[in-house]
Amino acid sequence: MPADIVEKINKDVNRALASPDVRERLAKLGNDTMSMSTVEFSRFVRKELDDYARIIKAAGIKPQ
Repeated sequence: MPADIVEKINKDVNRALASPDVRERLAKLGNDTMSMSTVEFSRFVRKELDDYARIIKAAGIKPQ
C-alpha cells in the first residue's frame, strides 16, 4: 500500500481514537485503544504475530 495512504489512514484512525465517545464505545465492546504511529503499529503487529506463533508451537497446535 502506498505510504501516503497508510499515513492518512493512521492519521484518521488516531483522530477518531482521540474522541472520548469513540474510546468509550470501543471500551464497552471490550477493546483497549492505543494511538500509534505507523512504525509503532508495524512493530506491535509483528510482536503479536511472533508471540502467538510461539504459543501455538508450544501448545502443539497444528493447522487443520
